[in-house]
Amino acid sequence: MNKQIVIGASLIFCSINLMAEQINSSSIRAESTENERIYSGEYSSPFWQSEEFKGTHKRVLEGSRLEFQLNEITGGVDTAVAGADRPGLNVSQVAENLSVCMKTQVESEGHWWAGPKVSVNWQSMVDKDNTTWYENYIIDNASMNPIEIEDWIYKIHKGKYLGKTAQDGSEYKHYIIHFKTWVQYWSVRQSYRNVGVTSIKPILDIWRSHGMENLEFDGVKLNIEFHGPAQAKVVIDGYIPSSYKKVIDTSFEKDCIKG
Repeated sequence: MNKQIVIGASLIFCSINLMAEQINSSSIRAESTENERIYSGEYSSPFWQSEEFKGTHKRVLEGSRLEFQLNEITGGVDTAVAGADRPGLNVSQVAENLSVCMKTQVESEGHWWAGPKVSVNWQSMVDKDNTTWYENYIIDNASMNPIEIEDWIYKIHKGKYLGKTAQDGSEYKHYIIHFKTWVQYWSVRQSYRNVGVTSIKPILDIWRSHGMENLEFDGVKLNIEFHGPAQAKVVIDGYIPSSYKKVIDTSFEKDCIKG
């Protein structure tokens, strides 16, 4: 057989396979009305509900786009678009230019907040007892305004103000609160938005400078959380880099800002 024909056929076969993989990856549709993690290509959607939760919910994940419907009578829920979990590095090893794009559409009269969520040492804590871990929130939008959130942090959770940073077109005020048996760091954007790029490293640095240990970085989720009675329709979309340690391509940032 002609060698050129064999090579040409091989290239065509490889191209067809690659196209099929791309189509399959982008068209995977996952649905759930339960609490399990669902997957679509390189993205997934975790779900948490409090013990007090009463109500119904539904998630539809297609690639990085999550549609979420909620009828909550009482309790709390938390869901997100997630990339890679447990990436095998500590907080200090996170890339200087690590950022994520998050786009949200929220129709709700309930009590909610949305933005990138960062957990530290959570996966390790699951495997062991008495392990330090942190659940941290970057708030880009919420049903309460920034002053109301600050008041809630101080009065309800006896929180402490850590300072502020100027980044991504706004100021972020930073806090630490002790919630039940663990610590949470909160960073609250002072001018809310529905679409935008959030730089993660400057926020991690201020959290670390106020006591967060240099433990395992569990990744970033594009998150929304509800508490109390709520009827909601939510769409979350965006981009999370596949590597947290070395971010090579940041071209997604321009596309994100376009909305």
